[in-house]
Amino acid sequence: MSDDNAKLDRAEALAVIIAQAVRAMRDLGADNQQIITALQIAVDEIAKSEGPK
Repeated sequence: MSDDNAKLDRAEALAVIIAQAVRAMRDLGADNQQIITALQIAVDEIAKSEGPK
């Protein structure tokens, strides 16, 4: 069960980081498409780093 808790903690931390990044991009004047593109790149990079070991 602790593995599930660790995964949940990590997901919650990522959600906070994503929210902060979106807020920062908005503050810098990014439009929706720029934010979506940045998030797609971030998800791709996370997927690469979390791939099979």
